[in-house]
Amino acid sequence: MKLFITTFFFITLVGSATLVAQTTEQYAVKPIPQNFILLERALANVDRSKKDRNSVLRLERAEFYYHNAIKYHHAGWTAKATDYVHRGTLLVELHQRTVAQPGFYRPELVTAQKASLVE
Repeated sequence: MKLFITTFFFITLVGSATLVAQTTEQYAVKPIPQNFILLERALANVDRSKKDRNSVLRLERAEFYYHNAIKYHHAGWTAKATDYVHRGTLLVELHQRTVAQPGFYRPELVTAQKASLVE
């Protein structure tokens, strides 16, 4: 009987240790891509003097996209993370636009927009 209890205890202990070892997650630190760093710098250097409702909401949304992009990146969802970084970058660019700039806030796309209107 003693042998049976000892054997049962040993098997239970080994089995639970194996189960715990199989369920332990291992996190690898992934390097942050350059576009994430650029968005972080843009948010740090953004002009926060605009106090109208739309400007404040744009910055809040851009920060939301940045923080969630970091979470998605660490979770391995690179497509979603890249999309969120792109959205945050566009919002920061839109926020930084002034009245003197043309109505289209992506200068490299202004020529493409004008060309499509001519054709």
